[in-house]
Amino acid sequence: MLSGEFPPSSGRAWLAGKDILTRASEVRRLIGYCPQFDALFELMTGEEHLRMYARIKGIEEKNIEECVQEQIERMDLKDHCKRMAGGYSGGNKRKLSVACAMIGQPSIIFLDEPSTGMDPVARRFMWSVINDICAQGKTSVILTTHSMEECEALCQKIGIMVGGRFRCIGSGQHLKTKFGMGYQLECVMNHPTDLKVQEWLALTLAKAGTGGAGGDGGDGLTVAKMTALLAGFGVGDWAASIRERHEVHDGASPHDFASWCAQEEHFRSVCTFMSDAYPGSLMREKQGSKIRFEVPSVVNGVRLKLSGMFGTLTANKDKLELQEYSLSQTSLEQVFNKFAATQEEETGDVGMGAGGGGKGGAANPVTAMASPV
Repeated sequence: MLSGEFPPSSGRAWLAGKDILTRASEVRRLIGYCPQFDALFELMTGEEHLRMYARIKGIEEKNIEECVQEQIERMDLKDHCKRMAGGYSGGNKRKLSVACAMIGQPSIIFLDEPSTGMDPVARRFMWSVINDICAQGKTSVILTTHSMEECEALCQKIGIMVGGRFRCIGSGQHLKTKFGMGYQLECVMNHPTDLKVQEWLALTLAKAGTGGAGGDGGDGLTVAKMTALLAGFGVGDWAASIRERHEVHDGASPHDFASWCAQEEHFRSVCTFMSDAYPGSLMREKQGSKIRFEVPSVVNGVRLKLSGMFGTLTANKDKLELQEYSLSQTSLEQVFNKFAATQEEETGDVGMGAGGGGKGGAANPVTAMASPV
């Protein structure tokens, strides 16, 4: 709608002080637009594309070659500019599309997923180019993307859309503070000591016996046998971990089972510490010795500070036998996923798809961002 492709169903908008409905032709002269699907001609070279768009933008003929070469240099297309665009890689097609949008130094540039299909190095290069454009103070950039990393690298203001509707708008820090789920603690436990494993192995052999399928011979321990052993040790609730996370399988040797028990005991002690120190904290993920906790930002009416939490963890690192840990605020990615989880199926010709302009059906979550001058 802002680029003039579709008329708005309601409301008004102004770009550079010009009404997009009554002064559409003037507005288009101020706009650079890079669609999600590259609007390129396969049989034209990169240089020919840039010359064509320069003429469309009204650049004087004597200045066109200088303008074209500037964009080729800026987007690092020197090695490809004389080749037909149909043979470009996905990343180079995006570079050329963005270069076409930048021709003529427009006041506003719309970029729809500008780094799609790019490798990490090319993506970083694209971000630096966009940042340089904004730093000149003559152009504002509005872009859509699903990459929260891209948001934090480029944008001063971020809006998240779900089902074609804005759900929030503000700086990245504002969104994380208002809509985040508190703090994230990721830690790695030390591996169980040989002494601890031997203690559990002795208990296992004493309960299971030393021969047959239930002991240290035959086909090893079955899940049913391990469940019975845990009940005999007085920790029958641990059996749920075997069934849900499948960390120990049928046929495990008594030593493997003892190692798992030692690690599970350590894991439970860390969980107990977190629930006691920070009521309401939840264990969200466990992969081997790695654990991720979600900690609320307010506990018993008191807002937690990262510095205080870090001090507590540092003081108890040896007691908890932690190899390493990291503490951070909820990431923008997690905020985005939280909103995306609330997406509802849409009916009728409303909603905007992830590619900008999906008509009807389920509208994918879109993150719209503005990087203003």
